[in-house]
Amino acid sequence: MNPVILLIDDDMDDIMLLKEALISINKDCRILETLDGREALVLLKEFRDNNKLPNLVVLDISMPLLDGRELLALLKREEKLKDLSIVVMTTSSNISDINYCKQFNVDLITKPAELPFLYKTAERLLSYCTP
Repeated sequence: MNPVILLIDDDMDDIMLLKEALISINKDCRILETLDGREALVLLKEFRDNNKLPNLVVLDISMPLLDGRELLALLKREEKLKDLSIVVMTTSSNISDINYCKQFNVDLITKPAELPFLYKTAERLLSYCTP
């Protein structure tokens, strides 16, 4: 399987570490990245128009311009994007964030603080990918 995964996070260090973990588990996965929700929305609409949606979107909540909550709501309202496989991955373990994600049937994963747990998280993320 050659999954395409879109990472949306304003923290480049988090993107680099997760990208490295994902590729170490599946060297054939293609990782795309954006630093904010607006840029991600533009990119996803281009993918939609070309019928080439990613297998998974990994979304942070706290971002500038268009945060993860707003982006998630927009994606779930968009007919051709609402069925995207999305996982929210954030430093938050706030119950209101968890409940917000649940209303969209989206899992929230707390960003791991230690590297070994990052690889476990990357394995979990890859399990969300659909061919």
